[in-house]
Amino acid sequence: MISKITPSVHGIGRVQYLALKADIETNLIAGHTRIAIHNHYAEQGKITFSYKRFCYYVSHYSSNCLQKSQDSKPSPILSAASLPANTNSPVQLEQGQKFAHEKNLSDENIKDLT
Repeated sequence: MISKITPSVHGIGRVQYLALKADIETNLIAGHTRIAIHNHYAEQGKITFSYKRFCYYVSHYSSNCLQKSQDSKPSPILSAASLPANTNSPVQLEQGQKFAHEKNLSDENIKDLT
């Protein structure tokens, strides 16, 4: 007897992603972009869901591989002393001196700035 019930397609994208999860994580750790990975598997017909949904699955199911691949180096911070001095500026900082500003400006201070 042939069944008249059609299988549900709800959740098929998740099933497709989880089937390829190990390969996707390997590619992410190798440095490939999400869009490149999505396009690769979509062209092969292995996934049928959108790129937006792909990003959701990566962040939901594979977030641990993204943390490992990112550099833990802090971004460089420029100090006032490392920047070239602007000769047109009325404020000149001496070497090692930190710039401080007032958190609460009065109307007079604002007029002085403009």
